[in-house]
Amino acid sequence: MSKKIAVLLVLTVLTAGTATGCAESTKPVIVSDGCAHALESLAVATTNDFLSDEQANSYDLASLNACQSAEEYIAGVLKNPLALGFESLERSQVIDYGLRISCPTLDAQKKSPVCADAETDGLLNNY
Repeated sequence: MSKKIAVLLVLTVLTAGTATGCAESTKPVIVSDGCAHALESLAVATTNDFLSDEQANSYDLASLNACQSAEEYIAGVLKNPLALGFESLERSQVIDYGLRISCPTLDAQKKSPVCADAETDGLLNNY
């Protein structure tokens, strides 16, 4: 095997791993109005101490259904980290504190667009 083919093979293997959520998305993601609104409602709900867990979870599940992909959800939460109860977050934290908690507990069947996409992209896998 020539060095050139070996290098291409290594690069192919390395870039194939980026589809599993190991690397950050480089494409700009537009957050739809529906997704942004659902995350804003979730942010308000996270500060409401009078909501039951069931009521609070309904806002969380609404955001998983309003956003059309895992990347849109991540981008929306990065713009509005109060949706998860934080002042600021990094992408990996949105995956850990948002997707890896909400999807298994609120959408175990992965019926929402966000959780279905996160499952397909390997974002729900443990390290």
